[in-house]
Amino acid sequence: MFDFCTDLLLKVINVDEIPSEEIPLEMGVMAEALRRDDNFCFPRRFIGETKFPDVDRTLTSFSLSSSKCVLTHPLKVNYLPPQSVLLDIEKEFAEPSNKESEKLVQISSYGNFNQHGILILQRFHRLKRLRAEVEFEKAWLQSVSHLSAFTDDVTHTLLGRWNFEGTYLASYHGYTITSQLLSQLCGERYLSDEILNFLGQKYCDKSNHNRQACRNILLPSFLSTGELFEHVVVNICANYDLDGVMSMYLPVHINPNHWGLAIFSVIDQTVFFDDGNHSPIPDDLNRNAHEIIEIIHQVSSNDKFVPSKWSKIKRFVVPMPDQPGSSSASSVGCGSCGVAVLCAIRDFLQWKNKWIFLGIQRCSTLALGIDIRDPWSFDLINERGYLANPEFGNFLIQHLTNQTRKRISNKKRRKKIGSSFC
Repeated sequence: MFDFCTDLLLKVINVDEIPSEEIPLEMGVMAEALRRDDNFCFPRRFIGETKFPDVDRTLTSFSLSSSKCVLTHPLKVNYLPPQSVLLDIEKEFAEPSNKESEKLVQISSYGNFNQHGILILQRFHRLKRLRAEVEFEKAWLQSVSHLSAFTDDVTHTLLGRWNFEGTYLASYHGYTITSQLLSQLCGERYLSDEILNFLGQKYCDKSNHNRQACRNILLPSFLSTGELFEHVVVNICANYDLDGVMSMYLPVHINPNHWGLAIFSVIDQTVFFDDGNHSPIPDDLNRNAHEIIEIIHQVSSNDKFVPSKWSKIKRFVVPMPDQPGSSSASSVGCGSCGVAVLCAIRDFLQWKNKWIFLGIQRCSTLALGIDIRDPWSFDLINERGYLANPEFGNFLIQHLTNQTRKRISNKKRRKKIGSSFC
């Protein structure tokens, strides 16, 4: 069941400036191509400045061949096939007949690769994209005035962190924050599932802690779309006292680059939904919301979750703020939809389940401040008036990263920024 003390602890990892001497470095930065995630060992700045194989646009022809062919070492190639070709190959490997026969792919005048080798070649493309990301972040961090007091510390955390121990900047309830993930808060890039779930979980836990009762539950965002993971809902039933639950919050992934919010009001036995574009209620949400309620009732036998008593999904009584556009016309978009979701969860929790959103105004020139001593404070607007990431990143960085770059042997002098969030 929910533990009001231990579940509110935020684990913040120290950021060391140099790698441990006993870490083997013989493979160098090329080892990052072997990783399956973005919790990089080497500093992101270092990876961004590394020369990886160039792309050869002529490498487009491929065919499947016998698994008896001699494999080409993917780390020793001089050129890369285009990303689109690698994606086509990945689709071929996914075919049931090819998966069972363990075939290889032969790229004309290039080499033979199994599925693992193709994944490594795709990772090269991912690492090559870091160059543009790093250059953008360095320029942005220097240009944003409100970060000037700790620009060096933030820059080090995002771009200069050695991480051969494979640790995270922060972890909470199984959600983890890496330097790569935190870097998405530079500029107006989209908030990831991990950040929304991480902070949404902390908001619900903080509210439950303040009330000394389990009133709110965060449903992980991946329950909003696609196939529903029944075991996740079953675990939620096992870990929370559903008798006292009043609301459950589900960040809704509407399309590849937009977020909305569904709130399961147990009191009203109704699911409420909205987003900044006021989109039609997604079919996936209609289906998954019904399944979530059904599973909870089957597991708990709680009368509040009898599916037949729940109404169809309705709109918020007071709509979410309209989604602002991004004058930057950036391909990475505007992260305000995710911030609005977090603000909505925060406001609903703070104001005892009234359908209102305080601190979010519908105008282009907003002047809202931040008090970093207030862990609820998320009303941070950038210079152009967007409910977007720059000041939100300011808040997160102050609470999720170490404020000092140097290794300090005296632990009493170390400052854990995350502690003020608990």
